[in-house]
Amino acid sequence: MMTANTAVNAADQPAPIILPGPGDGEGLDVCAMLDVLPRSAIQTLQGQCQWLRAQPDTTLVQHDAPPDYVYFLTSGKVRVCFRLPGKPEVILAELGVGEVFGELAALDGRGRSADVVAAEVSILAACPKAVFHDILRSYPELGYRFLLRFANIIRRSDTQIMRLAALTSVQRIFLELLRVSVPDVSGDGTWLVSPAPLHRNIAAWAGTTPEDVGRAIGHLMRASLIRREGPDLRILDRGRIELLAMMPSEDMYARLRAGTLADRKGDGGRPDQPTKG
Repeated sequence: MMTANTAVNAADQPAPIILPGPGDGEGLDVCAMLDVLPRSAIQTLQGQCQWLRAQPDTTLVQHDAPPDYVYFLTSGKVRVCFRLPGKPEVILAELGVGEVFGELAALDGRGRSADVVAAEVSILAACPKAVFHDILRSYPELGYRFLLRFANIIRRSDTQIMRLAALTSVQRIFLELLRVSVPDVSGDGTWLVSPAPLHRNIAAWAGTTPEDVGRAIGHLMRASLIRREGPDLRILDRGRIELLAMMPSEDMYARLRAGTLADRKGDGGRPDQPTKG
C-alpha cells in the first residue's frame, strides 16, 4: 500500500496527504480518458485507487523511480519536468484536470521518464499498476485511447526536439509567449498573456534561463510588438512575432534592429518577477 512518503524521497520536500476518498466533483468521472468505461467500472476503479492531496511544489513522481502507480488528476495542475542538480528546470508538459500520468512506466516496467511536481493544490487518484493492467485488458477501447495519447506525446516531443535543435533560446521564448496568449475579447486583433508568468517559468518551458527571457521580452517591447499592461502582456502583432520566431536567427536580429532597436540588452523586467512593470 502506498504511503504519503512514497512519491517523495527528499526529507525537505512536502509530502502528499492521503485522503479517505474524493470530494464532490473530484472523482474519476472528470477524466475524459475513462468515459469509454461503464459507470460501474469507473466506480470500481475509483474504490481501488488511493486518493491524495498535494500542495504546490510537492514531488509526485521522481525520475527513474519504480512505476508502482498510474495517476489520474481530478483537481489542480501538475508539471512534467526534468530537474538536474545545478541546472534550470525544463518543463516538458503541464497537465490539468482529467489528465493522466505515469502510464508509460507502468506499461513497460522501467523507471519513471521524468519528474512530476504539483503546480497548485491538486487531488489525485493513484491507481496500482496491476489494476491499471487489468482494466486495459478488460476494455480494449481504453487501450486504444492510450495509444492515441502516446501518439500525441511523440508528436509533441518531436516538436520540442526540433525547437531545441533549430531555434535560438530567444525564438523559443517568443513561441512560448504566443502559446500562452489568448485573443482579446474586444476583437481588436491583439492577444493577451494574462497574467504574465514569472520569467523563471517561461524559461523552464523554453529550456533556457530567466535572463534570456528578460532580453527576449525587451526586444519585443522596443520593437513595439508587445507592451505591459499591469500584470499582463499585450501582444500587438502576433503575425510578426511568429515570423521572427521561425526565420534564421541572423535575419531575426537584423529585422528587430531595423525597427526601433539598438543592439543592447533588454529591459524586460527582473528575472524573478512577473513580466510586468
